Order: sequence, then structure tokens, then C-alpha cells
Amino acid sequence: MHGFALNCSNSLEPYDHIIACGIKDAGVTTMSRILVRTVHTTELSDPIKAHFMSEMMVAA
Repeated sequence: MHGFALNCSNSLEPYDHIIACGIKDAGVTTMSRILVRTVHTTELSDPIKAHFMSEMMVAA
């Protein structure tokens, strides 16, 4: 089973030393880079939690 990670505005320097998920030809980015603004985890925690909860209800 694979985990879930969402990079919001963290440093990507540690990823220079690992191969994320073992995928050699894929890079790592952050929501802040994609949206060209600072994204805080507090913005995303409630919507992500709601999505996972709704998926659990569908699966039940």
C-alpha cells in the first residue's frame, strides 16, 4: 500500500538525495510552485479530509 503526500510550500532540497516513490524519471514539486503563491497545509487539510471521508462512505 502506498502513502499519500502533498508538498505545499516545503523545501525540495531533500529530494535531491532520494528517488521519490522509486520513480527515477519523475520529479517532485510543491503546490506553491504550481500555483505561484504560498500554499499552507491549513488551506488543504479540511478539503482533503472531506474528500477522503466521502470516498470512505462510497466504499462502505
